[in-house]
Amino acid sequence: MSSGPTLSPITRPWYEPRGELLRTAEVGEWGGPNYSYRGAKIRCNPGGHVCSLVLEGHPWSARTSFGVPGTITHIVDAWLDEGRLPGWTKR
Repeated sequence: MSSGPTLSPITRPWYEPRGELLRTAEVGEWGGPNYSYRGAKIRCNPGGHVCSLVLEGHPWSARTSFGVPGTITHIVDAWLDEGRLPGWTKR
């Protein structure tokens, strides 16, 4: 029997970014907004729903597209603070 509650994806504390997401351009290289976050560049398509991460040393830098910028902040924090990819990813 468990001695306490377990954290499920539904009950775990909400993720809080560790930096400030700054919009650096309304229309950037991909035709949508660009952002910076903790030294990373985030480039988005029009509408800002498909974005890419550019961060020196990160294995996904400029190679993979993600969802909204808020998804990428979690990826950047895990990499910069713990040297890892988020737990929900496959390596």
